[in-house]
Amino acid sequence: MIKSRKTIKNANSNIISDKSNIERNPKFNNGYYYSTIKDMFKLQRGIVINTKLLNADKNKYPVYSSKTQNDGILGYLNTYMYDGEYISWTTDGKYAGTVFLRDGKFNITNVCGVMIPKTNLTLNKYIYYFLKSISTRYARTDILGYKMMSHDFEIIPLKFPQMSIQQRIIDIIEPIENLISTCNKIIKNISSFEQNLLKRIDTNDKIEFSNLQNIKIISSGIKPFSGQKEYIDTSCIQDFIQIKNGLKISYDNRPSRANMLPIKNSF
Repeated sequence: MIKSRKTIKNANSNIISDKSNIERNPKFNNGYYYSTIKDMFKLQRGIVINTKLLNADKNKYPVYSSKTQNDGILGYLNTYMYDGEYISWTTDGKYAGTVFLRDGKFNITNVCGVMIPKTNLTLNKYIYYFLKSISTRYARTDILGYKMMSHDFEIIPLKFPQMSIQQRIIDIIEPIENLISTCNKIIKNISSFEQNLLKRIDTNDKIEFSNLQNIKIISSGIKPFSGQKEYIDTSCIQDFIQIKNGLKISYDNRPSRANMLPIKNSF
């Protein structure tokens, strides 16, 4: 059995009831508040979770560990420790100090920590973006790599404007973050395709171009041309290839994009 910490409910407020801490007002200067993580957040560590209890059912609740691959997911459990939007950080290893924005019901292992707001002066997403570029600087070296324990993490200085300005900053950064995430996924897929292709060439495998219907077309989801259904770049086609409907395409006789009109405001 997992001795799990009491599940935190009503996470929409995410405020710790601690008047002594709330009265520690951050300093305000030139439109910004200045404080530290210790004064603005309560820090909690995860627990040791037996990996034998984990499963691969994505309909259950994720368990986040110190790894950064696969968004830090170690596996899934039938129970959860947290419910809401929180910032977590990695405490051990190469990526100690790396922060993540978690949302929903989830668990964390003993090599992770969670930040729980003490006041209503900050938006978690803004603090996440702020820490994302600086938090790893505060990790200390350890015999096994790097560490970012609670006492290391809590001294990180914070700088934040009023809530309305925080939201405006989020509105600017979030679309950029989403675009970066989409581009990284596309790059990962293209890189995987390239490696598979090179591997086949290296092993002298026969590469069939006749069954184009079996080739997955990688797309960002953006359709820049009106009426566009599917497009295959044919600029490199030199020899005849056979399409499943019997149409033969060559370098001199290939589809043109000239009759496709750009959608308004597309790029």
